[in-house]
Amino acid sequence: MDVPQITEDEMAAIKKDVLTRLRHYLCDKIRAERHLDYLRSRRILSRDDAEEIGCRSTQTKRTGTLLDTLAENPRGLDALIDALRESRTQNFIITKITDEVQKAKNEKVESLRCAASSSLPAGSLGTLVTNGDNLSMYSNNSTLLLHPDGESSPSAPARSLSLPRPGDPGAPPLPEEVMLDPPSNVDAAAPGYTSSGGDPNFQPLRSRSLTPT
Repeated sequence: MDVPQITEDEMAAIKKDVLTRLRHYLCDKIRAERHLDYLRSRRILSRDDAEEIGCRSTQTKRTGTLLDTLAENPRGLDALIDALRESRTQNFIITKITDEVQKAKNEKVESLRCAASSSLPAGSLGTLVTNGDNLSMYSNNSTLLLHPDGESSPSAPARSLSLPRPGDPGAPPLPEEVMLDPPSNVDAAAPGYTSSGGDPNFQPLRSRSLTPT
């Protein structure tokens, strides 16, 4: 299956979520007033935004207000990373942010993949199961084996229908009175026929069975 593509709106939501996840960490590490001028030059913050951030009483509140403002702008997180890169003193924060963004992207891709799998037509799996059952039924009921060259041969049940001839291995024994006679009389005997090398009074078993008593 292809990797699902993340849309711009979904990516903006991911970045906003990252700012929420890292809020406490960023409030502890970032001094908002150091980045206000850069963010204003990038038109991420307005003059009113900068004044509102600057009037907060504590450093944590100022950074929190900055993060809230950046979260509402699709380019806010990217601009914050650029501002940190400009300062050249807090690269570890950039690494923390980018790692969290990648983690959130992987989670989103996995959720999209699961959603795509669950949206497959319900009949597709049933068709596969039905086809498998048909193949199994054919395998169990068929009496023909297909050779690689395309010829067919009877399977074991079909071959069992051919009974062995008298004298072949597995054939039932001949009657005792027939076994006592010379083999030539048994093979050549026919109704009304007397072999030259046999007893002239001998009548084959078949003729004797037809003679009325």
